[in-house]
Amino acid sequence: MSEEAAAAPAPEEGAPAEGADAGAEQPGEEAAQEVGLTEVEIMEKMGQLPLDEDMPGMKAFFMNTENYMKYKVVVQQEKSKEIFFSGKNAMPYVFINKQEQLDDIARVGFYSDFHAHEKDLMKYTLEFMLLVRDSKRVFGDNFVWCQTVPAYEAMVAVIEEKKEAIQAEYLASLSGAGGAGDAVEGGAGGDGAASGPAYVFKEDETVFVKDEPITPRNYVSETTQTTVEEVDGMTVKNTRPLLKVMIARQRSFFGEAKKYNDNAESSVQHKPQKDPNFNLLRRELDKGVQAVPVVSEGNCQTHAGRPKNANTQYAADDFGEKEDVAVTQVESLTEFLRRVFERVDMALQQNETVDLFAEEFAGMGDDDGMGPLGGKASSNIKELRNFHDVAFTKDKRIQATKWVPGSSELLAVSCVDTSSDKTLAATKAATSYVLLWSFADALAPHASLLSPYDVSCLQFYPGDRHYLIGGLANGQLIMWKFSPADLGATKNVSSKVEDDSGGQNLVPQITHKTLSIIDDSHKKPVSSMCWLPPKITIEGKKAKTGDKGPEDGPIRYLCTIAGDGQFLIWDFAAAKQAFEENETDFQWKPVHRVQLSRQDSGTEMGCCEVMYCDQPVGDPSIGNFYASTEEGELIYADWTARGEEDRKPEYVKKLVSVSKTFRPMLSLERSPIFPNMLLGVCDWSFYIWNDTLTVFASPSPSAYFTCGCWSPTRSSVVYLGRMDGFVEVWDFSDQSHKASLAFSVSSSAISSMCFHPEAETKDMLAVGDADGHLHVMQLPKNLVRSSSKEVEMMEQFLQREEAAVVYFDKRKQVLGDLAEELQKQEGVVQEEEAATKSHEEILALKIEAMQAKYRSFETEMKIQIAEEAEAAEKAKSPKGKK
Repeated sequence: MSEEAAAAPAPEEGAPAEGADAGAEQPGEEAAQEVGLTEVEIMEKMGQLPLDEDMPGMKAFFMNTENYMKYKVVVQQEKSKEIFFSGKNAMPYVFINKQEQLDDIARVGFYSDFHAHEKDLMKYTLEFMLLVRDSKRVFGDNFVWCQTVPAYEAMVAVIEEKKEAIQAEYLASLSGAGGAGDAVEGGAGGDGAASGPAYVFKEDETVFVKDEPITPRNYVSETTQTTVEEVDGMTVKNTRPLLKVMIARQRSFFGEAKKYNDNAESSVQHKPQKDPNFNLLRRELDKGVQAVPVVSEGNCQTHAGRPKNANTQYAADDFGEKEDVAVTQVESLTEFLRRVFERVDMALQQNETVDLFAEEFAGMGDDDGMGPLGGKASSNIKELRNFHDVAFTKDKRIQATKWVPGSSELLAVSCVDTSSDKTLAATKAATSYVLLWSFADALAPHASLLSPYDVSCLQFYPGDRHYLIGGLANGQLIMWKFSPADLGATKNVSSKVEDDSGGQNLVPQITHKTLSIIDDSHKKPVSSMCWLPPKITIEGKKAKTGDKGPEDGPIRYLCTIAGDGQFLIWDFAAAKQAFEENETDFQWKPVHRVQLSRQDSGTEMGCCEVMYCDQPVGDPSIGNFYASTEEGELIYADWTARGEEDRKPEYVKKLVSVSKTFRPMLSLERSPIFPNMLLGVCDWSFYIWNDTLTVFASPSPSAYFTCGCWSPTRSSVVYLGRMDGFVEVWDFSDQSHKASLAFSVSSSAISSMCFHPEAETKDMLAVGDADGHLHVMQLPKNLVRSSSKEVEMMEQFLQREEAAVVYFDKRKQVLGDLAEELQKQEGVVQEEEAATKSHEEILALKIEAMQAKYRSFETEMKIQIAEEAEAAEKAKSPKGKK
C-alpha cells in the first residue's frame, strides 16, 4: 500500500462507494477489497476524467484552493512529495452531501463556494452531488458538477468503467510479474537470470519467513587516501612565522589642544592614479571548498510485548455479623491514625496549595519558541481580526482603544474625524461614535455609543465594567452605562440605527447618561485620564487630600489633563450614585483644580498624558503625579502643594527637558514589572526614565513614532507604532541600539495600541490605524513568554545605564567647575600682567592721550574761527548794513 493511501482519511458515513447505483439517493458503503488497489491508488492512476463542453447536465464550479481540505478533494493542505493528493493537486472526483452544503450556505453566506449555486442545489433531487476535476478548464472553472440525475448516472458509469479497467490491469500485472520476481530472487547474489534456472517451490513445502533487525555496518571508502592527498595539495601553508608589527605613539601627543580658524571656501580635486612602486605578489592556485555534514548510520528496534491471556474478577465484600469493636482494636486504630496523620495532613495541604486544574503542557512549545527575534517563531505574527465598517469608520481615525474588562472578545474604540480643521470641529456639535466590536461579528459593530463631540480618550470603571468614561474634544467628560445585553453574546435590539443600505445592518445605539458642566470642564480637548487609588480622600472646599480610605475599597476619583494645562480631579462615585438614584438636578463638576504653569515665564503648560505616582521615592506626599507636555517634556508635580502668603503654589516639582522636541509626547506608560520605570514616546525617539532620571534614549527611526506601550509579560520588550504602518519591537535582552523586529500591520499610520490587562495569555495586541481599521494581532510565544533570567538581565541593564548617566552628570559638573576655575585664574594672570607694565609704557600712554586731547581741541578752535570769519563777511556786505 502506498503512503498516500495510508494517509487518506476514511470515507464519511453515508458517502457514495464504488459500484453504487447511480440513481440511488443513499449509496451504501462498499466492502474493503482484499486484493487490488485502494480507492486513492485508483484515483492516482485514473487522472483526468473525459469532459466535453457539449455534455448535458454539467455546470462549471469554482472551488477556492484554500477550501480543498474542507471539501476533501486533497488529503493534506500543504504540498508534499510523499502524499500525491496534496497542495493544489486535487482528486479527479469527489462525492459531497447536498444538505451539508445548504447548511454551510445558511451559516457563512457568500463565504461558501456553493453560494452561487444555491438555487440549483434546491432543485437537485439526489442526496449526494458529484464534483469532477476540470484541470483543462473545459467548462471554464477548475471543477464541474452534475446538476441533473442523468448527468450524475452517466458520469458514475464512466468512473466505474475506468476503475474496473485499472483494477484488471493491476491484477494482470501481478500475475505476470510473480514468476519473474521469484526467478530473480532465486539466483545467488541477486542475479537469478545469470546464475541458472529459477527455484520453484513445491506445493507441500513449508516456507518460514523470519523478520530480524538489520545489522549496521561501517562505511568503507576506497578513495579516502586520494581525497586527503588532494585536499592537502590545495591547502596553503605558511612557510615562515607570521610577522608581528607594533606601532606606538608618544603619550605627550594624546589630548593636545587644537585650534581651528575659519578659512575661505575652496575645492580640491584628487584624481585616482596608479602607484608604480606598489606591486602585490600572490601565488595563484586552484582551490575548492565544500562543507559536508558528518553522516552516521543508526537504527532502533522495539520488541513488542508477548501477548498474554489474563482476566480479572471482583466480588462484593461479605461482611459478617456486626460485632462490637474490642479495646485492642481501638488502640491499634489510634496508633494507625497517629502514624499516618502527618503524611495525610501534608498531602491535604498540598492539594489546597497546588492548582489541580493547571494546564501542565502550557509551558511547552516549539523548539524555536524562545529563540531570538527575527526567527521563524517571531515572524509568525497573525492577524486574528480586522474590524472596519464603512458606515461608521469612513474618514475616521482610531484615537483610543480599550478592551472590555472581563471579556477577551469585546473592544471599545473611539473614532474621531480626520479633517484638518480640528478647531472648527471641536466647537461644532455633531454625532460621533464609540464603537463596541465583538469577535463574533467582524463586519458590523456590536453596539455604537453616541457622543455630541469626538471622544479623545476612554477609561472603563475598574469597579464595574458596565460604566465607560470618555474625554471629549470640547473638554467635557461623558459617561455611558452598558446593560447586560450590550456586553452579552446577543445584541440588544431595543434601539437600532439603519444605514444607507436600506436598514439591512442594524446596530444598537447607546446614549450617554451623564455629561459634565462645560463651564467647569477643560478649555481644550481632554488628552488623558487615569484613576486614583481607593485610599485617596478629598474633603472640604480647599480639597484637603488624605489617605484615609480603605486599600481594597471602591475607586472614587478620576483625574484628567488637557492642553490648557489644567489638572482636574472628578468625583465619579458621586456621578454614578446620582445616575442610579435618578437625580435630575445633579451637576458634575471637578472637586479640585490645578493650573500647571512654567516657573520661569509663568505661562500655561500644555499637557498630553497624565499618570498617578503611587510610590514616590523620598516624597511623603500622596498627591504626586507624572505628566507630559506638548513640547515633549516630562514633569513631576504635586496637586497638594500650598503657596505662601505672597506667592502662588508651585505645583511642578521637577521638569525633565532631555526629551524636549517642541512636539507633543505621544505616550507615557509605566512598566508593569518595574513600577519606577516610565516609557515616553515622542516623534523621533522614545525614552525610559527611572522616576525623573533619563536612563535610555533611542536613536531616530526611519519613520515617525506615533504610539508605544510596554509588553505586559516580558520586562525587556517595548512595542512602538510608526507613521508608515509598522510596529517596532525593541527587546533589550537582545540588543539596545536598534529594534529587534518590525512587522507591518497597516498601510496607514498606527494611531493606538493596547494589550488586554486581564487576559490569561496576553498574546493579543489591539492596533488601531488612521484609516479607521482595528487590527487584533496574535503574537508568537517568544514575544509572550519570559525567559527564566530576563527580569534579572533587564534590571542589570537598567542599573548599568543609570550608573553611566549618573557618572556623566557628575563628570559634567566637575568639568564645569574646572573650566570656571581656569577662567578665574586666567583673569588673575591678566590683571597681574597689567600691573607689571613699565614706567615708560605708562608715560607713553599718557603722552598719547594728551596728544589726542590736543588734536581734538585744535579741531574745535578751527571750526570756531571759520564761523566768526563768515559772520564778519556777512556784516560788511550791503545787505548786512540794511
